[in-house]
Amino acid sequence: MMVLRLGRAPDGTGTQFALVEAEGGLDDFFIDEATFDSDQYTELDLRPESQDAQNFAQQTQDRLRAYQLLPQFSESSLVNLALTSGLVSRTLGLDVETVGAAPATVASTFEFEFQPHPATPVTLRHNNGQVEVDACFVSRRNGKRVLIVLEAKTGTKRSLAKHKLFYPLMSLQSEASNEDFEIIPVYLRAQEIKGGIDYHIYECTPFDGEKPVLSSVRVDSHSQYRLRI
Repeated sequence: MMVLRLGRAPDGTGTQFALVEAEGGLDDFFIDEATFDSDQYTELDLRPESQDAQNFAQQTQDRLRAYQLLPQFSESSLVNLALTSGLVSRTLGLDVETVGAAPATVASTFEFEFQPHPATPVTLRHNNGQVEVDACFVSRRNGKRVLIVLEAKTGTKRSLAKHKLFYPLMSLQSEASNEDFEIIPVYLRAQEIKGGIDYHIYECTPFDGEKPVLSSVRVDSHSQYRLRI
């Protein structure tokens, strides 16, 4: 049985939840990072005076210098470093080498409707409930505008409940319904290691067809990097 939070209760007091029966198990509601295990990392050395760092434009080198001075990283710093170092741009095939500006973040209430699973023909309503968007930004891929919605975690690999990525996606889609761009959900995990950071970046497909279905979120591509900083 999958438990989903659905925002405010209809009578205005408390929070409402839905229990979704999953006859085939709960796997359809989670992204299992263990299935993407690999020892193959693309390594980048961004330490001062390294060749990889020197290959960037001077403005990007200056931005990276701030991260080289940090004794430890917060979750937001790890996300911003993945953008500044070009890891996200490379993974998604964006038209820009790096994303220089800090991404937008928000924690607010949103309202949207969705279907939990193709085998469950019911529409659930998320009623003005709290949703936190870790990071989002607009860029271009193959000349077309795209909105990147990013969910970030730190630490070792484990499963991610799909609604952690799906709810921010639906929240921004409801606000950007009149915009002409593709929305790309991205899941990023960062783990500090001795002398650097391991990144796992998953580009996902939001759902199949026109109707938003939570369980249809899937990983399209997975990239992993070892960053020396």
